[in-house]
Amino acid sequence: MQMILVLGAAVLLAALSGDSGNSLDRALAAAEEGRHETAAYHYSVALSKGTLGAGDQSIAHNNRGVAYARLGWYEAALSDFTAAKSMAVGDSILFTNMKTAKKLLYARKHDLAPPPAVFQVRDQSRAVWLF
Repeated sequence: MQMILVLGAAVLLAALSGDSGNSLDRALAAAEEGRHETAAYHYSVALSKGTLGAGDQSIAHNNRGVAYARLGWYEAALSDFTAAKSMAVGDSILFTNMKTAKKLLYARKHDLAPPPAVFQVRDQSRAVWLF
C-alpha cells in the first residue's frame, strides 16, 4: 500500500510538471524490460493527463493492472482490470485478467499456494495482444 501511495504522489508531480513525451511508449518499454514499478508509473502519468481516448485508456488500465499484478498488488490490478473492462465491454482478455487476479487474491487471503498466472498486455503501438 505504501508503494502505491508513493507511486501516486510521483504521478501527481509528473502530471503537474507537464511531463512531455510518450508515457505509453515508455511504460510498454519498461514492462518489456521487467521494470514493473516504472511501467505502472508511466501508465499512471498517461492516464492522469486526461488526453487518452477510451481505447487507449482501456489499454493503459489493463497494462497497468498487469504491472501491478506482477508486483503482487492484486487489489490494485483488479481495480484497473475492472476500469478497463468498463471501457471495453465484452473483451475476453480483460475478463481473463480479472479472473486470474481474483484467484491470486483469494489464494493470498486464504494462505493457499498461488495458481499459475498468465496476464496479457496490449501493445498500443501495434494494436495486438502480447502473450
